[in-house]
Amino acid sequence: MYIYILDRSSEKKIEDYINSQNNQMIMAQHTIEWRNALLEMETDEAHYIVVEKDQNIIAYMPLFKFHSKRGHILQSSPFSASYGGVITNAEDDEKHEIFKSIFQYIFSNQKLMKETILFTIVTSPFSKEIDLYKQYFQYDYKNDNFFQYLDLTSYEKNQNSKFRNNLKRNLQKAKTNRFNFSISNNVNDTEQWYDIIQSRFEEMRINSLLPIKYYYSLVKNLFPIGKGLFFHIFQANEMVASSLCFFSSKYEVDLFLRAVKTDYMKLQAGTFLDFHTIMYFKKNNFRFLNWQSLPEMNSSSFQYKKNWGCQTDYHYYLTKKMNGFNNFYPVSLNEIIKAYPYHYVMPYDELK
Repeated sequence: MYIYILDRSSEKKIEDYINSQNNQMIMAQHTIEWRNALLEMETDEAHYIVVEKDQNIIAYMPLFKFHSKRGHILQSSPFSASYGGVITNAEDDEKHEIFKSIFQYIFSNQKLMKETILFTIVTSPFSKEIDLYKQYFQYDYKNDNFFQYLDLTSYEKNQNSKFRNNLKRNLQKAKTNRFNFSISNNVNDTEQWYDIIQSRFEEMRINSLLPIKYYYSLVKNLFPIGKGLFFHIFQANEMVASSLCFFSSKYEVDLFLRAVKTDYMKLQAGTFLDFHTIMYFKKNNFRFLNWQSLPEMNSSSFQYKKNWGCQTDYHYYLTKKMNGFNNFYPVSLNEIIKAYPYHYVMPYDELK
């Protein structure tokens, strides 16, 4: 096996590899375009690790390095819902050699390791290689994070008759309120979508929304190559609900962020949006819809998604302490946020 850090001369090769893996779970977050969007934020260096065998790519791993006076951190991908980890279509036996070789390469690379105190991998939904990470990455902390998803080939079997009857009534109510559904790949829709998301976050006192520049960079880089779409609900000329979705293959679509204006919730604008969004991806033969995570399972939002037929699974935040970590703490949560904006560092309970 030959392992190297991706450079401009080999980008076309990895793009061909990504686009050829239509039956595998390669997410939009794993693409070169996603990397380009993150680099526009000017916060991190990108170091994509590529594995070749017989001059053919067999695996790669997105990797970013963030520099801070408190110590540098490596992360599979910064910012929210930026999943990563080792991406490969190899058989199980070969996966062992791939994982072993990748982490040996990283840990022996002086540039990557220089002044690095923490290394975090955010595994992707549907990834089942946690045992390989345990064996070869040898993480110190594992933070389990649930996500909800629809199997678009069978989710209706998980709906009960009460939900189906309510769905019919709610969709009829939405039609009565003259809602119109539209699909858009217009980059200029980002501001209207963001306004709806931001207003809803403020009402719920959630402060995790990133600056619009981040979302605009994602949309600008992924929409032109057919890896993302907006889904909107209008009443007359007013956009009252909107969702942003990203995808790379038809194996999985990421429902990235979605919100409804408060005044239109009881009018079933959200139900109308979700129904048509789900129908679009089902009719276009996508397999899974990742409906993301929530702060807790004991919530009305969790139950709402479950009623649609969502199942629950887990992905993981895996963190390894590197040289110099002992100089990192004690430190307050506010200091961590200030030193590492938009980055997952490690379970804060371990630092108290």
